[in-house]
Amino acid sequence: MTFMNKKFSEKSKRYSYNDCWNYAFQRKKISVEAKRQKEIISICQTIPAEFWLNFSNKILTSTNYRQICQKIQQYQKNTSLAYLNKETYFYNLPFKIEKGVFIPQKDTEILLEKTVELINQYWKKSKRIKILDIGTGCGNLAICLAKISPQWQITAIDISKKALKVAQKNVQLHQAKNVKIKKSNLFHELVKNKKTVNQQQTERYNIIITNPPYISEREYKKLHFSTKQQPKKALVAKNDGYWFYEKIIQQVQQHLTKKFLLIMEVGHQQKEKVLKILIRKLPQAKVKVFLDLAGKERVIAAYKVW
Repeated sequence: MTFMNKKFSEKSKRYSYNDCWNYAFQRKKISVEAKRQKEIISICQTIPAEFWLNFSNKILTSTNYRQICQKIQQYQKNTSLAYLNKETYFYNLPFKIEKGVFIPQKDTEILLEKTVELINQYWKKSKRIKILDIGTGCGNLAICLAKISPQWQITAIDISKKALKVAQKNVQLHQAKNVKIKKSNLFHELVKNKKTVNQQQTERYNIIITNPPYISEREYKKLHFSTKQQPKKALVAKNDGYWFYEKIIQQVQQHLTKKFLLIMEVGHQQKEKVLKILIRKLPQAKVKVFLDLAGKERVIAAYKVW
């Protein structure tokens, strides 16, 4: 066979899901547990039902096959599946994601659910509610809230240009017309008139929701390699993990309406200190703590509804 014919033969060769499956599980002696099976199928850009139905007869070009094999190699080296597929799911909704942008975690769905519960309880008759999402990342919290009620006006802020770019893509993906993406270092850019920053000129919100970085440098060193693939700035905070809570709570009063809700995700051992900061800075607010899926105290709400 001539070189040209050999090259043509390689290009024209066809593969199937079966070949991808064999590559994944014969390349290394790895567990064929249900979760890993599902993730390999996800790398093939399909769903389990379609994968098994077309296991042997799905036609993949050599280019498709090579791309999938490259992803499988990266996956087996603990590269995040979300970064490989450039997609993740939060609250059963798909979100575009890219390397350098924080991947939403399942536990944060509790933060969303408790926010909606409290809004329904105390703002049931209010149609137009202004919500601020601090540190929006890929925009998952803001967009989920926007889809729950198109009448809520949501501002989603972040300091990362890359995160904001991805968040804007997700706003377009979900047609969330009531979400405004904005670059801001905490509250710095949230003023109506930049020449004067007194209380009358600052933007005010009924609800402020945030899942800020809260891992200490000491804790970061102990994290698994796969977690460290996420941007460090989205994970680690100064002052032993409390820097963002201190800054947000210190500045939040001038950005809240008289009737308000401030709700935050916290580290599982941070509840006590964050509560002390809240009580000191917002003595007029009631506080409530919620458990995550593992039964740990991970969400704190401070609110004034009278």
